[in-house]
Amino acid sequence: MISQEVVKYQTKVLLQSKYAIAVWLMLIITVSANFIMNCIHNVKIHYVTEMFDPLKTITLSGWSDFGIVLMYIYPLIVVLPTAMSYYDDRLSGINYFLQSRCGFKKYYYSNAIAVCFATFILFTIPFLIELILSTICFSFFSKGDPSGFPYYETIPDLNKYLFYKIYLISPFLYGLVMIIRFGLISCLFSLFNYSFAVSPKIKYKMITMIPLLVLLYALMFIDKVVPLKLTYIEVIPIFNYKSNGGYFYIIGCLAMFWVAILELKINEKRYYIFKK
Repeated sequence: MISQEVVKYQTKVLLQSKYAIAVWLMLIITVSANFIMNCIHNVKIHYVTEMFDPLKTITLSGWSDFGIVLMYIYPLIVVLPTAMSYYDDRLSGINYFLQSRCGFKKYYYSNAIAVCFATFILFTIPFLIELILSTICFSFFSKGDPSGFPYYETIPDLNKYLFYKIYLISPFLYGLVMIIRFGLISCLFSLFNYSFAVSPKIKYKMITMIPLLVLLYALMFIDKVVPLKLTYIEVIPIFNYKSNGGYFYIIGCLAMFWVAILELKINEKRYYIFKK
């Protein structure tokens, strides 16, 4: 059902698109600005142990101002590099060339896999670079907390964080796991959006970005009215307390995955109907 050649080709095309480059630059600028601000803050402190815990100040941390800004535009940038890929292939005619080599079904699902790969690469590498730089330039012996409370007062809160036991074993490993988690969530979001964007009924390019935007911003609005803490802003950042998300977030992710698969199947059948 999957063609490795198509996956490699489409992943490369997606990563080289102007939208992916724009998102890449945006992420690099954001993590760079956050890292520089951390350097400016730490250089003013005389004792290493009093510096902020470097993991609590990376961009994906709930304590990062740059991370908070990034989260508000996240629904847009996570779909920007991939949402229009299938639509663009139809406009350029490259889909017919690829289908002639492997068939529609292989092209169709291989493109979905390429969307996941491209998204994962885009939304992990900049943050991995920041984590490595923070590890090199700062010390994990630093116990300063961005909240301003002494270290011993923050210890009881550790078990309120997601996967906190990994953090106790190794802060670096914890950061690595959480960045990969962020990349996987981004993959899921882009796949969910893509599954609706491949509908043959879509006639306007910008509509391909709407499905995920509507879902995530609607959840954000609902959360302001009814504080269930299920919005992505409560779930994605590191060092946010476990939201009601503990289990609901896993159920929600599984539900999104199966909805995406179902929608891909439905649109595959629509393709053959429209073709007739």
